[in-house]
Amino acid sequence: MTDNKKVLVATATYNEARNISEFIERVRLTLGESQDMLIIDDNSPDGTSDIIRQIKASDSHVHLITRRFKNGLGSAHKMMKIYAIVNNYKYLVTMDADLSHRPEEIPSLLAHSGENVFVIGSRYTIGGKSDYVGFRKMVSRIGNKLARIMLGIKLHELTTSFRVFDVDTLKTASIYRLNSNGYSYFVETVSLMEKIGVRLLEVPIYFKDRKNDVSKIPKSQVIKSFVDLVSLALRRNEKPLRPSLTKMRFSYCRSCGEYSLLPIWQDGRDERFDELTSDNFKCSSVQTGSKRPVLQECLSCGLIQIPPATYGSAVSDFYFDTDDETYLENFNVKMLTFKSAFKKISRYLPKKKLKILDIGSYYGAFIEVAKSEGHTVVGVEPSRVAARYSSEVLGHNVITDIFSKGSQFSGMGFDIVTSWDVIEHLENPDDFIREISFILEDGRIFVFSTIMIDSQIAKLLKKRWHWILPMHLTYFSERVIVDILQRHGFELLGSFNHTHYASLPYALKGVMKNMNPFVRSVGMFVSKYLPKSCVFPFALGDVRLFICKKVNNLRSDKNFDTESVK
Repeated sequence: MTDNKKVLVATATYNEARNISEFIERVRLTLGESQDMLIIDDNSPDGTSDIIRQIKASDSHVHLITRRFKNGLGSAHKMMKIYAIVNNYKYLVTMDADLSHRPEEIPSLLAHSGENVFVIGSRYTIGGKSDYVGFRKMVSRIGNKLARIMLGIKLHELTTSFRVFDVDTLKTASIYRLNSNGYSYFVETVSLMEKIGVRLLEVPIYFKDRKNDVSKIPKSQVIKSFVDLVSLALRRNEKPLRPSLTKMRFSYCRSCGEYSLLPIWQDGRDERFDELTSDNFKCSSVQTGSKRPVLQECLSCGLIQIPPATYGSAVSDFYFDTDDETYLENFNVKMLTFKSAFKKISRYLPKKKLKILDIGSYYGAFIEVAKSEGHTVVGVEPSRVAARYSSEVLGHNVITDIFSKGSQFSGMGFDIVTSWDVIEHLENPDDFIREISFILEDGRIFVFSTIMIDSQIAKLLKKRWHWILPMHLTYFSERVIVDILQRHGFELLGSFNHTHYASLPYALKGVMKNMNPFVRSVGMFVSKYLPKSCVFPFALGDVRLFICKKVNNLRSDKNFDTESVK
């Protein structure tokens, strides 16, 4: 019998409040009181996480991760695998929590587990049994038969989640290359295990129809699963990438702290930037920089980011020595950008002379615009050169420092806090917005702009998107940024495309930066002959301007749980 202290039993839940207590109890009765269990809940509205928290309070072997969104089965099962690797388990048992998979059959699957072995609990092998009838039985049978034929895998069951993984095998399997995020994820996992030479075993199980509920499989999922199967079959002979153990470094998410980051593109790169200088962290590097970092997505909270292990030193250190002559050359053009932005936000602002805190004020272009409107502005800027120009040449009130604590500004009566194209540079945007909430009283305004990786142009260009730079640590989707704002007491009043003004050569250099070498060289050559006096507004939809109001209905983080390395 396998040592249960080396085994993790994991399940994904969504609206399983009526089943989860019995599930945990039956696992306990089967494997013992000290059996470790991981439950990943997609913020179930029926209170599933609340029930697990009550059990967890008196049982240290129950681990809960409550994700902020309904991110899907495939994503949850990737998290289970990462959790098992990071926490050094020997075997990972995955199963459904709705009691269709009987916990009493876990020992039977574990008895067949071993090194480089992948065990599947099978309804359709000899001795297996399923309660499915009618349409669901037909869909399940046909789906497994098609997968068997189209993928050439000699198994009778490819769609169940009742499985045992050898965790050492998972360390060298490129689980981030699994594309599916629905029920077809389970078929794709079998295909990957078969390709990398793992021994596949089927163990008969009795699959009981769902207890206490109805199936959650929508009809559209049946069609999507078939499309995914066809796609998988077309890639049947594609050789899988097997990274070395040293490359499987899992980093923690800067926002939620969970160890659940996976690359969003499947190029196998594991890039570090130990040789970066302050030149890579100036605003105008968007048109000259050629280094392209690896982006990873948190499977828990959805934030896309450059993992902390990418850099050899603290990122904040680079900003103190930033000297951006190109920005200064285009200073008047930058002011056009802020004049346009100020017009957009003005209808949300009180009709009076305002006291503004501008975080990341750089050379003072926004401060200059706001002062021309009669407002009082205090700037915060880490670049010594930029802050000195803003204060000594333009006469602005600028604090030369990295913004870290809102407490030093609380009670100073700021009407607005602004932060232009700053939050994507920060190591922890969650902490940043939390500190902003300390500064502002209820009803006051927070305005910021940032790049959006869920924009159409970013989806089209993918890894060639011009905003992918070493200085941009964080890449937001709208649902993620709105979630962070709400958790720290902000109500979104409006969002707009942030219009940037730029000369034609400046803009062309930025767009060409991540293109292939030939296209980039042609673009750079052409940019030399374009007149700098030709200035145009650019609004590609990949930079958004957000206007938020501080409210007092702060949503507590107690509703979200994470479990990482012990």
